[in-house]
Amino acid sequence: MASLKPVCALVMCMMVSAQMAYALDCKEVINDLSPCEDYLFGSADKPSSSCCSGVKSLNNAASTKALRQKACNCMKSFAESYPSKINVNNAVSLAKKCEVKLPFTIGTSTNCASIK
Repeated sequence: MASLKPVCALVMCMMVSAQMAYALDCKEVINDLSPCEDYLFGSADKPSSSCCSGVKSLNNAASTKALRQKACNCMKSFAESYPSKINVNNAVSLAKKCEVKLPFTIGTSTNCASIK
């Protein structure tokens, strides 16, 4: 039994470092939000269930300050790519309509560095 302790400790360290090494990338953010395009572009009155699932997934993935800032920068970049298409009111209300509390909104004027 005593010989299993170092192995268990090693496995625990690997699990912790794997979680710490997780890096959210813009591809994942865009993938989570792609079902929201109809709502964000104003062609739907409310976000779809798949859109809200993506928003919830993104919220769960952005579990640290650094990851939330990264997600914010990705969404800001997305919004800047489609400035004339994004319905600002829909972007601002997206999280609330999906019953998710995000510390930021999707928009080109969001200050991602201020997110905690």
